[in-house]
Amino acid sequence: MWGLERGTRLKWWRFGREEFKDFVKPGFIFFVESAVRNALYLWLITGIVALACVPHKLRHLTRGSSSPSAVLRSNVYATAWGVFNTIRWGIVMVPSNALEASSSTFVGHAWSTFQTNHVSVKDVPGTSSVEPLVPSAISGEPQTDSSRDETSLYRITYQSLWLVVKYAFYSGCIVLVTELVLLAVMSAGVAKQFALYLSGDSDAATLTATMWRAMDWCHILFVVSVQMATILLASKPIIYLFTSLMCNICWVMPWCIAVPHLNLTPESALPYHAIIFGGSLVVGFVFTVVSLGVWVWLARRQHKVHDK
Repeated sequence: MWGLERGTRLKWWRFGREEFKDFVKPGFIFFVESAVRNALYLWLITGIVALACVPHKLRHLTRGSSSPSAVLRSNVYATAWGVFNTIRWGIVMVPSNALEASSSTFVGHAWSTFQTNHVSVKDVPGTSSVEPLVPSAISGEPQTDSSRDETSLYRITYQSLWLVVKYAFYSGCIVLVTELVLLAVMSAGVAKQFALYLSGDSDAATLTATMWRAMDWCHILFVVSVQMATILLASKPIIYLFTSLMCNICWVMPWCIAVPHLNLTPESALPYHAIIFGGSLVVGFVFTVVSLGVWVWLARRQHKVHDK
């Protein structure tokens, strides 16, 4: 890349067809994933915005309201939804986003090291036998000439894969503790006060607090799955793409088709939206775990330690 393979001097301003192709392949994968996910999300959001056109009451959506029979302004549901997403995705998700970027970087470097020390079985013809793993092949320590064998292959162990994925697990543990603390703090009344500060509307703030109690626990699973998904992002983007597509096709798309026929009202919308959006986060977590299992299986099947 960037002319290094051709033995030429690196020039940062040089950007030709080959360099462009290096970016297009992974970029296209993430473009498709993002386009499908956001298109389905916007499809669902149009229904939420449409609910803003209907005057409604808060009695069926909140707990302990001092005036449950008071008719609210027509835009209160959409306002509450916007405030909830602003707090959840714009503020509370900051630690998760920072850890995701860090995890992707470290996993990417670890995966590069893994590929340097391992070769694909298909690249070594006539080597069907598998022998026990030599510890020095994983640790990176130099081997003596007597221990080297030009044709030997060694089975990938879980220890070698752990060296790749450990950073994602570390960030997952950190974000899990952070999210649990934030959940306790926000559920104690901070969410309602913060929503009141952002919206200036007590009814929208009350509804936002109700949304928080109903759906925020799903986001904890989501942020953990985001950290785990960095393994796929940094090593096998195509698996990440299929994971996202399967989640959206199996869960989100059926709801996109069904919601217009449910005749939702503002009084009945919150339970459905909690199931739809919260459920998509839970389903995404499950699909990520399954995909990581597939990733481990493929890594052990397709790569072997090659003692050169």
